[in-house]
Amino acid sequence: MNYLKFAFSPAVFAVFGPTTIAQPLSSGQFVFEKLIYHSSHCNGLCPQIDMEIDSNNDVLLKREFWKGKGEIDKRRSGKFKGKIAAETYSQLITTLIASDYSNLDFPPVFCCDLPITTIIVYANGKRTQLSSMTPPEKARKLTDLLYSLSTTLNIPTTTEEFNLENRN
Repeated sequence: MNYLKFAFSPAVFAVFGPTTIAQPLSSGQFVFEKLIYHSSHCNGLCPQIDMEIDSNNDVLLKREFWKGKGEIDKRRSGKFKGKIAAETYSQLITTLIASDYSNLDFPPVFCCDLPITTIIVYANGKRTQLSSMTPPEKARKLTDLLYSLSTTLNIPTTTEEFNLENRN
């Protein structure tokens, strides 16, 4: 799958608001390809979420919500495919840049009954993976935004089969 690559200048975000820059890359610009977000199920009512957002604003989403122990909420669960609004996409990119995601340190905690949060970012020609049951406080705005998007997005359901990249 080919992705459109957009260059985002953090300075343009800060001064003029979210703007896509269609020009050759130079230092200080951000080239986003896609982001993959997972939040695993726990022994309680934590939803299972798998979401991918690419640079074309395309979203693939699988989610499983629980009404009670072993009882799936079929109304909110399923597979979805669609696009996010340009404003939402800009908010994602702004939050991603502001999080300084490539310098975040997710502690390797995978021991307990908590959901595992995994974020995989393809940007600037690199792959960055973050995964932990206890993401750092510095990642809070990013993880809150991703969780909110994945649990509230109103995009069409699909019967299409897709598997999203998972953590290594």
